[in-house]
Order: sequence, then C-alpha cells, then structure tokens
Amino acid sequence: MALIILLAYLIGSIPFALLMARRWSAADLRLVGSGNLGAANVMRASGVTAGVLVAVLDMAKGAASVWLAERFATNAAAPAAAGFAAIVGHVYPVWLRFRGGKGVATACGVFSVLTPMAVPPSLAIFIGAVWLTKYISLGSVPFAWLLARQWGAHDLRDVGSGNLGAANVLRASGVTAGVLVALLDITKGALSVAIARYVSDQPAAPAAAGLAAIVGHVYPVWLRFRGGKGVATACGVFSVLAPLAIAPALSIFAVTVWLTKYISLGSVLASVALPPIAYFAGSPAPAVVAACAAAALIVFRHRSNLARLQRGGERRFGATEGSASRRVNS
Repeated sequence: MALIILLAYLIGSIPFALLMARRWSAADLRLVGSGNLGAANVMRASGVTAGVLVAVLDMAKGAASVWLAERFATNAAAPAAAGFAAIVGHVYPVWLRFRGGKGVATACGVFSVLTPMAVPPSLAIFIGAVWLTKYISLGSVPFAWLLARQWGAHDLRDVGSGNLGAANVLRASGVTAGVLVALLDITKGALSVAIARYVSDQPAAPAAAGLAAIVGHVYPVWLRFRGGKGVATACGVFSVLAPLAIAPALSIFAVTVWLTKYISLGSVLASVALPPIAYFAGSPAPAVVAACAAAALIVFRHRSNLARLQRGGERRFGATEGSASRRVNS
C-alpha cells in the first residue's frame, strides 16, 4: 500500500501546467499571472486550448491514481489514500520544490472515481458560481463614482451621504450627472437579465442574474465592496423580470417622494411593495423570490436612513446641507 501511495503522489506531482505553458508560449508559469501551476493560470498565459488540456490532464492523473490503487492494492482504504496523495502531489510537487497548483482539477478526477455521484452537483455549483460572477461584475461597474469624478467630485464616498448612487451624485455634481447615473444603473440591471435570458434556457437564470447585478452594485469588487443601495439597478432588473409590477412600484416611489421629499423613504416603500405586486401581477416565481431578496437587501442598505428618519435628521430632497441638523436641534 505504501508503494501505491508513493506512486500516486509522484503521478500527482507531474506538472502538466508548467509543461504545457512552456510548450504553448515558452513561459515559466510561476512568473505569469497568479504564479499558480493550474489550469486557470495556463488559460491566462497560453490560451483556452492549453488551459482546457491542462484541466483534463490534471483530472486524469487524479483518476488514474485512484484506479491504480483499486486495481493493485488489497486494502479498502488504499483508493482514498492514493487519491489524497495525488492531490498532495499536485499541490506540493517534489519536482518543483513543493510549489504547485491548488488541487481542484486533480481532486475532481479523484472523486469522479471515488464518489462519482457527488461530482456532478459539485461541478454544477462551481459552474453556477462562475456564471453568476460575470453578472456581479456587470452590476459592480461604479457609474456613480466614475460620473461624479468626471463632473468634478473628487471621490463620491467623501461627499454628502457617501453613497455611490444617483441621489448622491445629484447632490454632488448636479441634476444632469444624477439622471445619467440613474439611467446607466437601470441599464446595467436590465442588461444583466437580458443577457441571462439570451445565453441560458433555465427559468431561474434571469432572476439569479438580476439579483447578482444588484448585489454587485451594492458590494462592488472594484471599490472594496462599498457601493450604492441598489434601487436604480433593481428598477432595471425588474423592468425586465416583472414589467407589470415595476410601474406601480415606481408610482409608490414618486408619490412618497412628492409628499414627503424623502428619497430614502420612497425607495424603501417601493422596494417593500414590489414583491407582493409582482406576485399578484402573475410574475414567475423566480422573479418574485428575487424581488423579496432585493427588497431585503435594499431595506438593509437603508437602515441608517431609517434611523435618521426616526430621529428627524434625514435630509429632504432639495434641502440644504444643514437643514436636517437644524430640525434635530430645534
């Protein structure tokens, strides 16, 4: 059994990523991209074909290690031990001073033999996470921050409420910039859903993509996860997901802001009203679920506004900087 485990470790140590990157682009993969000896870094350094081939080879060496143990070892634990040894060999290869990859593809090959029924769900989770990432990235495009800089505000996070949204851009850079940001944020939400409908035939895909875009807007990866509150992006998302529900929700927002001059209150009330309106309007179940999740996130992001409303310190639309504080002190 010890000989089988040693052989599995040596098989796992074969540095296919390093060899293929040198063959395809004469590059030392340890000095390229992340420096990781894995298929993803090969794809960056040498192209999709080389990356896919490395992934297949790494899976093959994991599967081969388990197969050899099943074929030649009598101990029942030998296949699992050999598979683990192959993963360790990939991560810490003896040929490269124990600096290897991260073991994902090799582990996929190992468990495709050890527990074949568990691999497809795991791959589905991986593919789904990668698929959602592009919609989160689209939602993360910080139009408010970019346009405010273009219009003269140095960093929107240091101006007004500090929020990366259309309302704060309007305060910092004027009506034109604020309206443009709102339109761009609406567009990126609608575009996320439209792209998902085009590339996927899964009923829940558009709703998942739209929700991912809202999350991306609220927690943008480019700005250390400090973004806006998701209202305009959600408007774009549900104008495609639940078009019959968006007009009543917008009416609630407009009437609330007109009566109270509180944009935050209008945003919260419209967001909370959207899920039941979508449900009674006959929207698909994934859209209703996404509306509930979006409403919860938007209300959560407005918690400081709600606290100021309760104290009477929330700024009204069109009010000057010091008017809210004067009302609190009076």
